[in-house]
Amino acid sequence: MAGIRYCGRCKTIFMHGSGDICSSCLTEIEDIMKKVKKFMEEVPAAGIRQIAEGAKVRERDILFLLREGRLSVRVRTDSPICTQCGKRVETGKYCPECAKVIRMQLNKAADSLKEEAGESGKMYTMYRHKKKPD
Repeated sequence: MAGIRYCGRCKTIFMHGSGDICSSCLTEIEDIMKKVKKFMEEVPAAGIRQIAEGAKVRERDILFLLREGRLSVRVRTDSPICTQCGKRVETGKYCPECAKVIRMQLNKAADSLKEEAGESGKMYTMYRHKKKPD
């Protein structure tokens, strides 16, 4: 479903199709990915800083690729940490254990919202039923 979104990378407004980044950032990300992958093939044990220097890209772009799950690195002392528990992660924002717990919590919350909606499938708020002032 198309709509207007903010780019997750450059924060500009764009027409959302299937991704969370605009087309210009997507092109840049693809170029950065090529450089990073080429460097990682040459130096597989490199850390984030070494990759950034060797591939001539910004560290924050590498971290963006890791958070988005587009890039995976070996767990090292300079790899990103899970925002929930602090463990080192290969890709994304959460370690697999925390991601599983969060997923279960979200599913439980979604189920309770469905139960609150009742059989009609509609949820009502107190504001929807207030009478308009005369």
